[in-house]
Amino acid sequence: MIKPYLHYRTFGSGQQVIIAFHGFGQDSSFFAPLTEAFLQHTIYGIDLFFHGSHWPETSQPLLRENWQQLMADFLTHQHINRFDLIGFSMGGRIALVTYELFAPQIDRLWLLAPDGVKPNAWYRVATRNRLLHSLFRYITAEDTNIFHHSIRTLEKRRLLHPMLAKLAKQQMRTPALRKRVYDTWMLYGYLEPDLKAVSRLAKQYRPQIQIATGAYDRVIRPHYMNKLTKLLGNLCTHRTYACGHQGLLSAWLHSQLQNG
Repeated sequence: MIKPYLHYRTFGSGQQVIIAFHGFGQDSSFFAPLTEAFLQHTIYGIDLFFHGSHWPETSQPLLRENWQQLMADFLTHQHINRFDLIGFSMGGRIALVTYELFAPQIDRLWLLAPDGVKPNAWYRVATRNRLLHSLFRYITAEDTNIFHHSIRTLEKRRLLHPMLAKLAKQQMRTPALRKRVYDTWMLYGYLEPDLKAVSRLAKQYRPQIQIATGAYDRVIRPHYMNKLTKLLGNLCTHRTYACGHQGLLSAWLHSQLQNG
């Protein structure tokens, strides 16, 4: 049986280490620009499953114990003892869970429009409600017009922002892409961060935590961070940039370069 494995890319060759997790529909090459701002670091961009990394059992969700073992093996293989974390969008969810599991080894945590901070009711219903799960599987697995008709209807009735409609159409325009949505959601559906645990560990180990959001982001809105920033208090900073979701990495990197 083929075991799960993490596919990754490395950027830079500095003594310090950053481990970075990208968002849905991207891959680890998303983080290549980090070398401009982090000259003293080696950056390991790790691909999500179904985006480069391999998960053999599509019917089995990724649990904390699975992820802990995979990351422990990765750190051992790369001889990494201490490291920093970056997570963008869905990768923010993974970064937060990784922080919970490896907090004593982590010095800095950058969360760029992180998923998993504000519970997503649609996400939970689609992955855990048996009836709606079956409907979600049908829509994403079959080459039907249901998905596109639903998007057009919601957009026409102004129940879905045009930017979100465009994103949905891009990510689910073919049966293969819709299957990736289904597989990814099902896999990561139970890998949720415990924000109170994150706060408790942050108070104990005192890492530097920065949160960045886009003022025009319709996917992860700035106010979604309120619960986490309240729990962390002065242990974190939260800055909002004049950009949308996809432009956030560039805006944040520009800020990092300006601040040295």
